[in-house]
Amino acid sequence: MEASFHKFLCFTHISNPSNHLTFELVIKTICKANTIFPDVDFFMETVEHFLDSQHIDTLNAGQKDFFSIFRLVHNHDKLSKSQLKTIPPTTALTFATFMQFPEFNKKFVTTKHLRFLQHLILHLFHIAEHHLKLFQRKSKDDGKVSFSDFEMYALGMYPFACNISHSCVPNVSYYGNGASLVCKVIRPIRKGDQIFISYRLGVPTFEKVPISAMEKQCRTEYHFKCECIICSTDFFLPTKYEINFTNTKLYKDIMEANSMTIQAFRKLPREKLKYYEECAIKFLERYDRFHPINETIEVWRILITIWLLFTTRFH
Repeated sequence: MEASFHKFLCFTHISNPSNHLTFELVIKTICKANTIFPDVDFFMETVEHFLDSQHIDTLNAGQKDFFSIFRLVHNHDKLSKSQLKTIPPTTALTFATFMQFPEFNKKFVTTKHLRFLQHLILHLFHIAEHHLKLFQRKSKDDGKVSFSDFEMYALGMYPFACNISHSCVPNVSYYGNGASLVCKVIRPIRKGDQIFISYRLGVPTFEKVPISAMEKQCRTEYHFKCECIICSTDFFLPTKYEINFTNTKLYKDIMEANSMTIQAFRKLPREKLKYYEECAIKFLERYDRFHPINETIEVWRILITIWLLFTTRFH
C-alpha cells in the first residue's frame, strides 16, 4: 500500500478492466518512468532519441532500463480486431486515472505534454505482451518438495529478460524475488549458444501439455511460431535410452529431496540444501544430451523448487 502506484490502482479498481494484470503492469511502468524522468521535456526529448538510439550513453541506469523496454517490438499488425478494440478504451481509462493526481496533472500541463503521455500509454499497452509471468507455490508446507501447485501471481517487465527468446526446451528459468527477477541456468550454455526461457511461467511444462496447445499459445498470445526441438520435429519425450537413470546415485540422492515435505526441507541445514542443489546440477550437466526425457524434466523441477525455497528461506 505504500508503493507509489497503489493509489492509481485503487482509483480505477471499480472499473475492473478485463485485462487487469496488463492494466496494472502499464500503470506501474508509467509510475516508474515518471520517477526516473522528472523533467517532462527531457523525457520527451529522450524518447525521440530512443527511436534512433542517439545519446543513450548519457542516460543513467534507470533511464537505460526504460529504453530497453521501450524499444521492445510491438505486434500491432498481428492483433485481432477484438484485441485491438480493448486498447483505446483502456488507454483512455489509464490516462484519465493519472490526470486525477498532482504527480501528473501538475507535471503534464501543455497540450504537447498531454499528447505525449497518451501516446506513451498507448505504446506501453502494445509492448506489454512482452511481459513475463511470475509464479509462486500455492501449496502448504505439508506438501511435497516436488514441482507442483504453482500459480501465476503477477506480470513483470524486465530490461534483460524481456529480450530473451522462447523455447519449450529452455536453458534458463526465472522467478521473482521481491522487485527483482532471478534467472538461473538449468541446462549447460556453451560459448555462442543462445539463451532461451519458457514463456509458460518460466518453467518447463511441456510433457503435460499437447504440442498443439503450445503452438496455439505462441501464435495467439505471442504472435510467432515456435521452432524449438519439440515443436519443429517429431521428437517428444523418448522412452528408449541407453542408461537406466533411476539407478544412478545422483538421481537417487535428488529423489531423496523430492520425497520430503516442504516443512521438513526448510529445516535442513544449508549444507544439505546445497548438496541437493549440486546433485541436480551435476545430473543435468551429465545427461543433457538425452534431454528432454522424464528424468531430466523431473530434476529440472526439483532444482527450480530448491531455488525458490532457498529464496524464501534465506532472503
